[in-house]
Amino acid sequence: MNSESLQNQISDAHLQGKNPSETNFGSDFSHARGASSNWQRLVARPRIDQSNIDEIHSWAKEMRERGEAWLVIDLKGTRFMSLPVILFLENLSNELKQAGGALAMVSMPDKTRRIFETYGSLKNIYLVEKLEGLKAARAKMMNPFFQLKNI
Repeated sequence: MNSESLQNQISDAHLQGKNPSETNFGSDFSHARGASSNWQRLVARPRIDQSNIDEIHSWAKEMRERGEAWLVIDLKGTRFMSLPVILFLENLSNELKQAGGALAMVSMPDKTRRIFETYGSLKNIYLVEKLEGLKAARAKMMNPFFQLKNI
């Protein structure tokens, strides 16, 4: 299965409210393993706030306990992100960077990006438009001379 086909299946499942992966984190999140270059992906839905921040914490904790340092959050359908979530993701990105990995966000809407930049920092978060960009992103980040710059 090629990456475009995988992306279409994930997008279709996402739009239909179905779980496109093997592990379901409530109705708002789903986790897919190995979708792009061993990045561990969390698919977020329209709101990420106090009502579901514990699910993000649990997912991140589980990934870190398994030794995963390359995490990605797919924000294709996300329209709102609360301040506690922004601060948590900023701290997570710093932790992953220290562990030799990274936090990436895919398809971050402009409104969400502006909110994130106002209340947090994207300094250590890699932004990509599509999942296909993750393989190249990881290769670049593995280069010792790479400096993280957002697109």
